[in-house]
Amino acid sequence: MAFLSLHVVYTVMDETNKKSTFRISFPNSTDIAVLQEFAWRTAELIDPLIKGKIVDIGISASVEFASADVKASPLVGSDVEDGAYFAFESASQFTSGFTVPTWDEAFIVSGSDNVDIVDADVDAFVDRITAGYTQLLTNVSPSDNRGSDLETLITAKESFRSTRR
Repeated sequence: MAFLSLHVVYTVMDETNKKSTFRISFPNSTDIAVLQEFAWRTAELIDPLIKGKIVDIGISASVEFASADVKASPLVGSDVEDGAYFAFESASQFTSGFTVPTWDEAFIVSGSDNVDIVDADVDAFVDRITAGYTQLLTNVSPSDNRGSDLETLITAKESFRSTRR
């Protein structure tokens, strides 16, 4: 699998602590060290142009996913502001989490805001995050931002967020 493109992603926060992101794309052949330097130096050019504060700079990659078995189009009623927040404890005992947008409320325990973690589909997802994925002899396992493997689900709750553009 080849990377289609690389991106520098800037996260900007406003005075009310709302965050928004934008990304700048690069060819997949771009050297990561050079891209990192570009990200820093360009942040210095962006900073005087904005009223907000740059709170994160990331480098991401887009990959071809046509062979993945996923929906061809969004389902009716899907909303990126409806999500599920998952928090995990890492091997170094730090907490790391993320929100999955457009979460299907069918996977929320009735009368609560808890994700139904005993549902087979949800359980498989949580297992993938905590155990990783092994192909041949290589395991790739999600980590916290310090590089420590995510090991234990702490919480999984319904989450509502304003749209981030």
